[in-house]
Amino acid sequence: RLDLMDGAERALLLRDWGRNDAPYPRDAAVHRLFEEQAAATPGAVAVEFDDERVTYAELDARANRLARRLRALGAGPEVRVGFAIARSVEMVVAMLGILKAGAAYVPLDAALPDERLAFMLEDAEVALLVTAGGTLPPALAAFGGARVDFVADAAALEAEPANAPPGVEALPDALAYVIYTSGSTGRPKGVGVPHRGVVRLVRGADYVEMGPDETVLQMVPSSFD
Repeated sequence: RLDLMDGAERALLLRDWGRNDAPYPRDAAVHRLFEEQAAATPGAVAVEFDDERVTYAELDARANRLARRLRALGAGPEVRVGFAIARSVEMVVAMLGILKAGAAYVPLDAALPDERLAFMLEDAEVALLVTAGGTLPPALAAFGGARVDFVADAAALEAEPANAPPGVEALPDALAYVIYTSGSTGRPKGVGVPHRGVVRLVRGADYVEMGPDETVLQMVPSSFD
């Protein structure tokens, strides 16, 4: 029955350190927030990789073209679209384009064992695949669904309109992506993450304040959450 904390310590633990009411746009989808930023700062650099610098407007347009292509191939809400692309601007275009198509993305690291890749394709029920040229491992090369390749389909993608595809709902509870666990318990498990979860983490956090002068270094592979 002893009270182990005085009033000040209890307030610190429960009120100050235990805050869970930080405001954030809980009804917004990830790609819609990106589109707002692209409209606000179209000429600002969005992604830099090696010597390539892409503005928000350029990235938005490239993602829109991919989204339209994916929509024509059947992408939409709850449809899982895999992508096997090495670290590059195209990797970011693929993520955004899949979300803009209303679908969810599944990162497929080509360096993973072939058996694991085949399991992920089947387990996640991947319907489409986005690649960027190069030699694919057997499991991905044998994929029987529709696919879009940034290299082989460059002309077709460039011919697509640069504005967002019409009729795509952006629901905050819709699936944004599926990330697989390491499989340390014997079998990898796909974890589905909704748009709202990502927005809450990025826009609802109070541990960092990001401004237009900051740069974020993406160090982890795309298959890491």
